Amino acid sequence: MGKVPASNDRQLTSSLPHFLQPVGLAALLGRIKARGLHTTVYTGYTLEALGRRPEPAVRPALELTDLLIDGPFVASLAQGAGEWRGSRNQRLIAHPSTVLSSMPNAVATP
Repeated sequence: MGKVPASNDRQLTSSLPHFLQPVGLAALLGRIKARGLHTTVYTGYTLEALGRRPEPAVRPALELTDLLIDGPFVASLAQGAGEWRGSRNQRLIAHPSTVLSSMPNAVATP
């Protein structure tokens, strides 16, 4: 794992491959949170799709995420996307594990 910067007030973990490796992502986010930093995770998946993923490490990774930017980047929707989002279809979701808990089709935590 890479070295976590000591003097940031916000740590960004970005790009799609992270949720392809949820065990590593959860471990990285745990290290970042242990330093008292906030976490922002960009993913090409929607929160609903992440909630249906069977891997047990997806839920802990979401629990360690302060802000999730979900959904794929769509170039034709880039104009006017606003702050933090690459395209207008992407959503900013604070504390995604809490939001996911209220969704009816989410996979239950074992």
